[in-house]
Amino acid sequence: GDDWGWYSAVVTGLTAPVVARVAIRYFVEYGGADGTNSSYVGFDALRISRGTTPVGELQGNAPRIRFDPITGAVQLMDTCWVAGTALVTDALGRQLGWIPVDREGTMDLSAYPGGIYRLFLFDRCERANHSVQIMKL
Repeated sequence: GDDWGWYSAVVTGLTAPVVARVAIRYFVEYGGADGTNSSYVGFDALRISRGTTPVGELQGNAPRIRFDPITGAVQLMDTCWVAGTALVTDALGRQLGWIPVDREGTMDLSAYPGGIYRLFLFDRCERANHSVQIMKL
């Protein structure tokens, strides 16, 4: 028949980026070669939406930042963060390299492709390292 349905699911409780699979299980009543309905189900659309960009997901004290997820421009909003370099890791914690942090607290992630990254910075006020997670589109 021409039965239409709208289905929605929400996944919560994830504390880190994950690789996921989506499975859609269905049953067609009276389907198959001997049935009165087709064995197939059609989808007009499948939409997967992510939640908010995890800018500011922190470990330790919060490095307040302004971040452009398209260009990769990062601006530190505090004077406690030391100019020099910041360590960049991927979502799995693999070290990808160091990027310069200039005297105005700006960094450039434009050389990195879209993905989830963590920036490790030194806080001279607390004399400790902290990190912030960002998502570049």
